[in-house]
Amino acid sequence: MDRRHDAMPLLKKIKTYFDKEGFDYSKNYINPYEFHSTFYFFMKYFKVIDDEPAPKWANVVQVLIGAVGFTNLCLSILMCAINSVKPFTLPKFIEGGTYIIVVFYGISIHLCSIFNKSGYHCLLRMLRQDFDFICTRGQTYRKKFFENHLIIWKLSIVSIIFTQSIAIGMIAFSIILLSYYMATHEPGDGTSRPLLIPFWIFNLDLNKSPIYEILFNYSHLAQLCYGFTYVFLVQTQIVWIKHIETKADIVIWLLNDLFDNLTYPNTEEEKKVCDTEIKNRMCFIIRQHQSVYTLLESYAAVYRKLLMFEQKLCGPVVCFASYCIVLQLEAGEFNGVLLLLCIGALTLTYIPCYLCTTLSEKIMSVSDECMNIPFWNANPKIIRPYLVLMIRRSLRPLPLKVPGFQPHTLQTFSKSMVSAYSLFNMLRQANVQ
Repeated sequence: MDRRHDAMPLLKKIKTYFDKEGFDYSKNYINPYEFHSTFYFFMKYFKVIDDEPAPKWANVVQVLIGAVGFTNLCLSILMCAINSVKPFTLPKFIEGGTYIIVVFYGISIHLCSIFNKSGYHCLLRMLRQDFDFICTRGQTYRKKFFENHLIIWKLSIVSIIFTQSIAIGMIAFSIILLSYYMATHEPGDGTSRPLLIPFWIFNLDLNKSPIYEILFNYSHLAQLCYGFTYVFLVQTQIVWIKHIETKADIVIWLLNDLFDNLTYPNTEEEKKVCDTEIKNRMCFIIRQHQSVYTLLESYAAVYRKLLMFEQKLCGPVVCFASYCIVLQLEAGEFNGVLLLLCIGALTLTYIPCYLCTTLSEKIMSVSDECMNIPFWNANPKIIRPYLVLMIRRSLRPLPLKVPGFQPHTLQTFSKSMVSAYSLFNMLRQANVQ
């Protein structure tokens, strides 16, 4: 009974943190870094903060992630190469190739945070500007704005828990395998202690101490590093794209209120005053609409190559991982690491596809809103050029497409999974033959 009472306050604290129930929304100014505290932490973690110096410990983290990524890439290439020189075994070769793709993608994420800092700075600058606007001039939209950002906060927390749980699950599976080996192993049975990732380092006997212990702990450290790297990737994409959608919502809210507190002019002088006010409001809306595309272009500059990488290689990773899992199941073994890797690859590729699809729909909805406002009450010479400009821009495709690649949407994700399934069947038939 006491344990239940002890657990309830803990669960209540977690729920309070998740729902931000204790957050003070009534402050004159709300700092976006305080609101999105986990996002701010990872921005400092990867040294992409623009308005303050990065902490000294971030340098250690950068070196550690870079060293682990490069070492893992070399070990994966060695494993893949030796399996092509030895009597060729397709499953081992495919497993090594899968790890090479995953490790290389992790290194690419790290490199993007180093060479595309201006894009991250644009996101942080826009966050500060929009929070400042909502807390000052845009008080009317304060409640709706923070409702949107509360959803972003919750999605960020869920992405952190899910992504890091993949890495922790891999570590837990390797510990369970080692425990099972120690419980069932008998001296001289010819078996070797399991590792999280199968390594090959020339003529070293990896089953001997202390080499095995070093590699066992190193593989766990590597998984934690890659878990943090993928958390940074997914959380940043969620905050980035969802904030662009919120900026599009601000444009829609401003369009809805375009004619508020304006009276129909009866005289020529009143007409001039009304036209000037509408022009000033439309100029502000156009600037807000332009900032949507500025932020979208900065997102494309940072993540376009990574999205194309996902589009081409997610299918093969899922296919190869599934193929190795099935072969090992047929041999009476279960590879939980590859299963978690397959689930993670599917989910982490689905998320940006879904986000880009909803973003495209949200931006196109701005053109619909331009047609919904009572524009006939205004001088057509004043309002028409602005509306035409916004409609044309809103109907353009997202700047994420690259020649030779398809738009990053749910439809593209579906096609990638179909091609992965076809390749899986082909490998199965080749293995049977």
